[in-house]
Amino acid sequence: MKKIITAVAAAAVAMSALVGCMGVSNSNPEGWINDDTFRAQVTGYAPEGSERKWRSEAKEAAKIVGKETVMTKMIGSYIESTGATENNELIGKVVKEKAAGSIVGMDIVKIIEENDKEKSVTAIVEVSSPGLKKLMQERIKQYFQEMKGKKVGGDAAK
Repeated sequence: MKKIITAVAAAAVAMSALVGCMGVSNSNPEGWINDDTFRAQVTGYAPEGSERKWRSEAKEAAKIVGKETVMTKMIGSYIESTGATENNELIGKVVKEKAAGSIVGMDIVKIIEENDKEKSVTAIVEVSSPGLKKLMQERIKQYFQEMKGKKVGGDAAK
């Protein structure tokens, strides 16, 4: 009986820690803000040799990195919400081949840190559009179905 109580208590602590880590806050600025807005924290680095304009180049790099990061996190959010069991290889293919190109209009909403030594900018990026969450969930579902079809079809052809 004591072992069961200890196990239940440990599970409760783990669940509260997990729930505490979800969502968007000052300490965890990533995820869905609402059905129209998604945020992620990214770091962009200026190209080697950049001296005078490194901040603007690093911000631009953060936006570029942000597209893949946001899409990866949206996919993770989708998988978490549906309980799907997609593997990392499939997720990577979906992001690279299909989904990252669908992210347009990304903005930097907050600069967290500018690192002079590394010539980097860490920022919060945001994508916002009416109905974004529903649209992306539909696209992600479609992309997974297409990718699974290619994999099955490719395996059958061998």
